[in-house]
Parts: sequence; C-alpha cells; structure tokens
Amino acid sequence: MLEPLARGGMGQVYLAVYGEPGLEKFCAIKKILSSSQTSEALLRFQSEVEITLRMSHGNLVSVFDVGVLGQEAYMAMELVEGENLRTIWNQCAQARVPFPLPVIVFAMKEAARGLAYAHNFNGMDLVHRDVSPPNLMFTFSGEIKVLDFGLALSGQNRRFTKPGIIYGKMPYLAPEQAAGEEMMGSTDVYSLGILFWELVTGHRLFEPGKEEDMMRDLKTRAQGPAIRPPSEVCGRGDSKLDALILGMLDPDPAERPSASDVVALANTWLGQNAPGTDSRDAAGFMHALFVTERKQQVSHRDRLLEDYKEYRSRKRDIQIRAGDLIAQRYQITRILGEGGMGRVYEAIHQPLGRRVAVKVLEPKGKMSPEEAGVRFEREAKAASRISHPSVVEVLDYGFIEGVKPFLVMELLEGHNLGEILTQGPLAPHRACKYASQIAYGIA
Repeated sequence: MLEPLARGGMGQVYLAVYGEPGLEKFCAIKKILSSSQTSEALLRFQSEVEITLRMSHGNLVSVFDVGVLGQEAYMAMELVEGENLRTIWNQCAQARVPFPLPVIVFAMKEAARGLAYAHNFNGMDLVHRDVSPPNLMFTFSGEIKVLDFGLALSGQNRRFTKPGIIYGKMPYLAPEQAAGEEMMGSTDVYSLGILFWELVTGHRLFEPGKEEDMMRDLKTRAQGPAIRPPSEVCGRGDSKLDALILGMLDPDPAERPSASDVVALANTWLGQNAPGTDSRDAAGFMHALFVTERKQQVSHRDRLLEDYKEYRSRKRDIQIRAGDLIAQRYQITRILGEGGMGRVYEAIHQPLGRRVAVKVLEPKGKMSPEEAGVRFEREAKAASRISHPSVVEVLDYGFIEGVKPFLVMELLEGHNLGEILTQGPLAPHRACKYASQIAYGIA
C-alpha cells in the first residue's frame, strides 16, 4: 500500500501496487477501519465481498482478491482513474462550467446500465441503497462506474438490516426508503433520478437539512413531494427528458421505469438530440475540467511507483550474516547450505534457545523474485500442513523487511542421501530401510 485514497463510514481505501518488475500496476485496497470492526460491520463487509466478487460488468468496479492480514479484512479492487460526482460537481461550480447535457444523459445511462446488471444478477434481488455523488465515478477514459456495494441489500443479507434504521444518504433517499418500507431496484432508480435532476438543473433537489429536522424531512420525503420539471428550473432539456427524469422520480415505485428502461429511454433521447455521444465526450469533459489536477496526479503516481521499485530493489539485496536477528527472534549463527531456491542457515530461536534451520529465499538463474516468492510460499504452506517423522517439520514462516521470505524448520543433524551414496552401494537392508522411510514420507 502506498497512500490513502478515501475514507468512508466503515472503511479506508488505499492506493496500492502489485505485479512483477516492469509489469507493476496500481490497484485499490479497501480495509475495514479498526473502529468499525463490529460483528455487523464484518458481516456487511463479507456480504459486499460475496456480491462484488461474483459480478463482472464494465460499469461496476472489479474485485480480484480478498483476505485477512493482521486481523484486518481487506478487498483488492481495480483502481478507478477518475473523480466521483461530488468532486466533479464542486469543480464545475468553482470553474463556473456547466455540465454538458449530452454528457449528463450519457453518464446517467451508463450508471443505469450498471444498476440494471446488478438488479438482475443471478436472482439476488440486489438493491444498492446508496446511489449518491460519492458512489458514482467518472473515469478519465470516459467510463462511469457505480461504487461501493457496502450497503447493498439482497435476498441473502436482509437479516443484517435492523428495523427502524434508515440506510443511505438523506438527500438521495427514495420515498419508500425514507419510510422504512420494502426496497427494490426501483429505489435505486429514484436515487439516480435525483442525481439526474440535479445535474441538469445545477441545483440540489433536496437539501441535507439539519440533524434536528431529520424526522420531519423523512416524513416529507416519504410522502413523495412534487418535483418541478428540470427544463422549467434551468431552461435546459425538453419535454421528453423531463418525462424520463420525472418518471424516475415517481413517488410510486411501481410507476418508475426499471434501470433497463432508463438505459433505453436515454439512448433514444441521445439518438434524437446528440447522436454519437459516447465515452470520448465524457473523457474530453473530464480532461478539460481536471487538466492541471490530472497532470499532477500522474506525475505524483509516477514518483510513487519509482520509489516503490527502488524500495523493492533495495530490500531484495538484503544480505544475511552471522549475528543477524530475523523476525526479532531467530539469530543467525552460520550458513548450512545453498540451493536453487535459497540459502539455509543455522539459527537460535532466542526466546526458547532452540537451534533451528532458517531457509531464506535467494532466487538463482532466470527465476524472477516474484516467481521464486510464489513457489517459496507454496512450499511453506504445503509443508506446514504435514506432520510425519519422515518429513522435516516446518515451524514458522514470514518475510524479512516485508520482502524476502523465510522458512523456519527443525534442525537436522546428519548427512543427505547424496553424500551417503558417494561412499558406494548400500547394503540391501540399509537401502530398504531408507526407501521405506522415504515412501512413508511421500505417502
């Protein structure tokens, strides 16, 4: 992990890097905040992982790894190179630049496409529940991504939802959401409709309000307040676009278009009013709006990557010598041997005073450090699960300075079979004894 990117109510997202030398790529790592590691938060994180790992769509963020490191759950995702809608909105206001209408319609169509996929995915009855500016990302290549399914509701995880608790951001709640009633895909369509209305008009539809007014605001929203057509507010758009947006904002969930319908209706409007509008227009808008910030970001991340490469190179050149203390508990005394995968040292386990063998990865020949590391880790995990008198016992495993892996084994006194065979043929009974022990260990 290189640096923090964003922080939410439950988790922190970091910029990270992975890959072999020369093929490094950035990714994003999401971790649960230590202060949020309640049983409910962990269940929600697990639910998000299960949902996002199974889905694959161009308008959703791809997740490619999950795990637990040092008691902290994490999720590795693609790095979305862009800005969220809240940041874009603020940048437009500061630069006094209106959001181009065709780009708005294109973006809402793409967001609806991602939601339509999620709503219909594998019969899970998935509802995002938090479609809002921070969770809609515009990439610099012109893609639109729906982020953060941490509050997503499916048929499988409804047990995590406590009665009486309203999830989602107040200005973007659908009436049924504000009333604490059953939610469906149409709930997300209403929230997206609020975003649609705000982008077209340049105004907030529902102000956040004060905390003491929250109950009143919830009651008002639950009643499905009347909403003015966007074209009457700002003079942009036409009656067909008004009909699409107001349809998404219908108080009755059954009367709203589905997310798939929104995609089709937006496509029709673009075909009639701005044919050819696509990701290139969205990318051009983003680059023009963030030209300075983007250059600074690219330069900064290039420096981070160079620093990372230098760090990895420096750490991989670590030399192990007698007297060195590994992992704060294994003191090296001497080298025992060397092979294609690494060197083996004798060491003293300091707390116990026990002599052990420590194998440190030292890849030779054409094997890359990453390939050797994977093979080394595979050997460690496989060996640690084996307990047999004819197999060397693996006691510990870790990384020196977080880079160079090591394996701790019981220290054996004696000679290897190759040395014994140099002395000549073995007596039959001795050969049978060795062969049977080897066979038992392999079996």
